[in-house]
Amino acid sequence: MTTAPYTGTWPQWQKIAFRFCFIYFGLYILSTSFSDFGTLMTYLTKFQVLIADTLVYGFNDHILHFKKELVPLAGSGDTSYGWVQLILYLILAFVGTIIWSILDYKRTNYRKLDFVLWNSIRYYVCFMAFSYGIIKVFLMQMSFPLLSQLATPLGDFLPMRLSWMFIGYSNGYQFFSGLMELTVFGLLLFRRTVLLGLFIGLGVFVNVLLLNLCYDIPVKLFSAHLVAMCLFLISPDLTRLYHFFICNRTTAISAKYHFSSARKWMRVTRIGLKVIFFVMIGLVFKESYDYYAEKPPKPSLYGVYDVDTYVRNRDTIPVLAKDSIIWKDVIFDRFRMVSVNSTDTVLRQNYRRGYFYYKQDSLAGTLDCYKWDHGDSTYLWKIKYRKEKDRIYLQYKSGADSIRISLRDNHRKFQLERREFHWLSESNR
Repeated sequence: MTTAPYTGTWPQWQKIAFRFCFIYFGLYILSTSFSDFGTLMTYLTKFQVLIADTLVYGFNDHILHFKKELVPLAGSGDTSYGWVQLILYLILAFVGTIIWSILDYKRTNYRKLDFVLWNSIRYYVCFMAFSYGIIKVFLMQMSFPLLSQLATPLGDFLPMRLSWMFIGYSNGYQFFSGLMELTVFGLLLFRRTVLLGLFIGLGVFVNVLLLNLCYDIPVKLFSAHLVAMCLFLISPDLTRLYHFFICNRTTAISAKYHFSSARKWMRVTRIGLKVIFFVMIGLVFKESYDYYAEKPPKPSLYGVYDVDTYVRNRDTIPVLAKDSIIWKDVIFDRFRMVSVNSTDTVLRQNYRRGYFYYKQDSLAGTLDCYKWDHGDSTYLWKIKYRKEKDRIYLQYKSGADSIRISLRDNHRKFQLERREFHWLSESNR
């Protein structure tokens, strides 16, 4: 026996709820940027951004006045732009539901649009589960703590960075997290396993949402939407689940995702959309694999160095603990990044250390230094360097000042880098 959720007359509350969800989730999915999940998606994203920005900024400037200037979505998904977008979509869904209900009050059901909505949300969750799962499996989302982070006092970290390092520390844990998301992806691909995939996905995404809420990770809105989508897709099966798990009764088979049509163009469109979906999945996999395979080795200057001498214009400046500007130690880290124990605002300040990036010319013995790691970053200096065994000598011009710094490798080994594992532990560590 199978259920036929699309046929018959729907109760009024169900039609109203469907209209609201169709408008809201439709707006949310259509405005999602896919440029991070494949270079070919960049052109689509430009069009999406143009439409979304026009709506969001216009709504804020002329109606809501949430903030004078909205901060766009970037590393954070919980910016003022994100919240205004959420409010706008809720209002549009509410108003749209009222208008739709008035104009279409005679409709008995929405079986065709219902099929479109369920599968749009299903494949959206499926795609996101793969996108975030694959980068965890390749150990790319959360990296092992950098030397600069290992040298930073624990109390100086914000909760998000602490959680990022907690997950990135363990390759096994991050791999397992990604494997569970890929399991959700695989189960959602097939109609017969969608419900199982949604239950596993609900557990995975609730855990992600709690991490975001409890560690103040700025992806709260996005993870909350994934949880809401899973709950939405599970909701029609609640009666069946109640009968099976609680009442110990046989229950009907769901035909919610069943597709059959005598129209050729609908069958061709369905196949075409699936092909596009798997092409997008392939692009995500390729870009993730290429990044993983081309992970750069440790740079030649890699290590933690103490400042022996700091000379400015032939004057030797004492390296004092109370002087927050003078460099006290220098860490040459991965990803062409340097951090300095200094609060000099010329450098990018983060967790009470100054950061900059460099491009190394080994033949000339120079480092071209930039405040950020992108092409249009502020240029800082050209540093001449010389490496001798456990020492590095730096010389550069900072404004009108000539700076010479002598560094000594302190050969520091952090306990956290050892990644020791003990089956037998006679005491707490």
